[in-house]
Amino acid sequence: MLQFYQVRPLFPLGILRRFSTMSKQDAKLAPLVRASVTLPPGHGNMRDWMDCSQPYVKVFFDLYGSNLVKSPDQKTTTYVQIPSSTHAALRKATTELHSMFVKATEHVCRTPELWPAFGFPTQYWPKALASFFSGDKVISGRFDFSITPEHGIKCFEYNADCATCLLECAHVQGSWAKAVGIDSVGVDAGIGCEERLVNAWHLLNLPKGTLVHFLIEKEGEEKYHALYMMNAAQKAGYVCKLVKSGEIVDNFTFDEAGHILDDEKKPVKYVWKTWCYTTLLSQWNGERLRHSGQVRVIDICLSDDVLVFDPW
Repeated sequence: MLQFYQVRPLFPLGILRRFSTMSKQDAKLAPLVRASVTLPPGHGNMRDWMDCSQPYVKVFFDLYGSNLVKSPDQKTTTYVQIPSSTHAALRKATTELHSMFVKATEHVCRTPELWPAFGFPTQYWPKALASFFSGDKVISGRFDFSITPEHGIKCFEYNADCATCLLECAHVQGSWAKAVGIDSVGVDAGIGCEERLVNAWHLLNLPKGTLVHFLIEKEGEEKYHALYMMNAAQKAGYVCKLVKSGEIVDNFTFDEAGHILDDEKKPVKYVWKTWCYTTLLSQWNGERLRHSGQVRVIDICLSDDVLVFDPW
């Protein structure tokens, strides 16, 4: 894993809340610098460079191991430095491109003749429109960029549904930098991310103690990502419950009125998920949502009674 570290003097980048292209005038960027660092003696035995009492760290170490690098016999490793001018260009680019994506989405929402091209079931366009126009319920999203001096910043995609890498950005790389001794070289590119995550949950303005269900499909990356997001939500005052399932959510039921209840018979009202809609819609043949019998993930995510914290 390449660690991205900003060269002083810089402001923290962060990847949350407001995110971006560059004008031709901005195309000339200082290149990223691949730097080398000598690893500390005995690094192969270091196991405490992150706090294993945190559940998301434990899952991360269970998946990837706790070594600082792949081999305990390595003497050196590399990381990437982001020059301050390039960092500033990224800040500008993310802001501009987020605005462009929102405007493009709004154009589609207001132009029904474009809807068939997106393959979304006709009966659920009203819910998609309501979701978009209901206001800002965003927690996070992620732009994937390439950066070259010749071509500037190019956007691969706006990963606004189920975007991961939060733990790596906000926690892992800063801890790694401190462990290998480069924390004095520059500024951790993820500094401030956790505080922004907590603030994003605060901005939802839900009552303290609100129950939020965190739906995941798989162990590993999805799990530590969800646990880290839960950590932020809990710091904002919410009660969080992790739910791993397949297409059918075991032990979830419908009450007599068709409302969804969890395994403790508590109403499911607020949901954050790692399930992407592409997966959900591929498992669905277009029939009406269920209000009795087995509860599917798509019954939850498209229910009129459930608020899913989607990108827009």
